Amino acid sequence: MALERIVRRIDILVASLRKIEKWLPDTKEEFELNEIMQAAIERSLQVSIEAILDICIQLVKLLELGTPNSPENVIQLLKPHLSSIKTIEELKKLRNVLVHQYSDIEITLVYNYAKSFINDGTKLVGEFKDLLKK
Repeated sequence: MALERIVRRIDILVASLRKIEKWLPDTKEEFELNEIMQAAIERSLQVSIEAILDICIQLVKLLELGTPNSPENVIQLLKPHLSSIKTIEELKKLRNVLVHQYSDIEITLVYNYAKSFINDGTKLVGEFKDLLKK
C-alpha cells in the first residue's frame, strides 16, 4: 500500500515539475506581468510540495522508521536517509504560506522558489527512487 502510494505521488510530483518547467518564464519581470501564470505556478508548487510531504510519510511507514506523528517528526525520521532534507523543510514552509496565505504572497518569492524547485524537485525524485531500491 505505501509503495503504491509513493509511486503514484512520485508520478504527480514529476508531472507538476514538468508543468512548472514548461510554464515558468525566463525572467521574473515576465512572471510578474502574468497573473494566470502566477496562479498556475503557485498551484503546481503546492501540489508538488503536498506530494513530497506525503511521499515522506509513506517512506517512514515503508521503511519502518517509526510512527509518523507530525510533519516535523517525519522529517526527523528521514534525516539519515535523505540528503535533501533541508530542501523539504523549506518547501514545507512555502506550502504553509501558499495554502494558508499567512501574508500576501510575494511574487518574487514564488518565482525564485519555482526556479530553484525545478532542480531541487528533480533531485528529490531521484533520492526517493533510490530509497525505494534499497
